[in-house]
Amino acid sequence: MSSYGETIRKIRLDKGISQKALYTGILSKSYAIEFEKGKHEISLKRIEQILDQLIVPLDEFLFIYRGYSLSEKEWFSARYAEYGNSNNLTGLYSLLKEYEHRKDSLSEIRSAEIRSRIRQLNEFNQERHYKKSAILAEDQLIIQQYLSNLESWTLHEIQLFANTLDFIDYQQKATYFKALTPSFEKYRNYDRGKQILCGFLTNVIYELIQDNELLLAEHLVNELHSLSTQLTEIFFKIIAKFYQGLIFIGQLNKEKGQAMTQEAIGILLALDQNHQAKLFEVIATDFSEKIKAAHEC
Repeated sequence: MSSYGETIRKIRLDKGISQKALYTGILSKSYAIEFEKGKHEISLKRIEQILDQLIVPLDEFLFIYRGYSLSEKEWFSARYAEYGNSNNLTGLYSLLKEYEHRKDSLSEIRSAEIRSRIRQLNEFNQERHYKKSAILAEDQLIIQQYLSNLESWTLHEIQLFANTLDFIDYQQKATYFKALTPSFEKYRNYDRGKQILCGFLTNVIYELIQDNELLLAEHLVNELHSLSTQLTEIFFKIIAKFYQGLIFIGQLNKEKGQAMTQEAIGILLALDQNHQAKLFEVIATDFSEKIKAAHEC
């Protein structure tokens, strides 16, 4: 792998920028020459100054530096979401093999996360329901111990909590939610952070609706709408529409609620998101029956 300096040199030459134009006020001529040869290191602050001159964001620079490859975390998140959201058990088993033989703590957490999703999907495929009882107690413990030991939350922890929310008991959820709230506000204007926050809200709202906490769920649906402002976040608007439909059903406005849930499911089917559409169909049916039974008692 090339050094940071060699990568910057390639970008500079590709953009037709001279060394003098790039480094004036940042590095001396002699130091810049050696830096681009990979013989000197510089501070992150100076790298950011150089990248500002090149008009290359830091995350894009690191992507280029890695040979146009994702970081391990980004690769895992992309594969986990792709396989989990499409009910691709073969992909999840393959992903599990990447981590379960490793002995470091992060791989242990990754393995627990993947195993839990596999067990949930197997349960759904057989019974058409997700059950928390399908999750191994030891995997729940691995995830909960990690989250419980945090003093502050970054996007990695927020995403882990979002992915494993339905593996965690009610009291622990409340504790974690309180702990991450300050980080939620800090990341809402960061594009990559918004995606993770939207995913987190998606899972939180579902749990609240299942617990009949409809007022708070509706508040967070509005929050999800306000966060998903870009075209690339339109999937979250579909989810928000579906959840609003469930809330209407829970508020005994069945006709309006069913119209909204079916509209959301229809959009997913049109976009070939068949597993997600099937999951939403099951959720809507089960929730409608639950509300009906509660008001017949």
